[in-house]
Amino acid sequence: MKFSLKDLIKLIAPYLVAIGGAIGVYADGKSRFELMEYRVQVVEKDKDDLRNDLKSIKDVLYRIDTRLSVFGTKLEERTGR
Repeated sequence: MKFSLKDLIKLIAPYLVAIGGAIGVYADGKSRFELMEYRVQVVEKDKDDLRNDLKSIKDVLYRIDTRLSVFGTKLEERTGR
């Protein structure tokens, strides 16, 4: 019995489709997982940046409050209140 190339392709085509489909499903799942990991990393980085910005803002507000307290005390001493 002699197989032609066409017969051989007909025999192995369903297996190739199944293997290709499995690879596609795996690659799709893997890429979604990697995308979610990337998003988590970006959110963590943004959270750290926001935390640092908030700390800087608190420091500035503390300095302003301290200076206003000093100026308020000086004003009270000068006006005699």
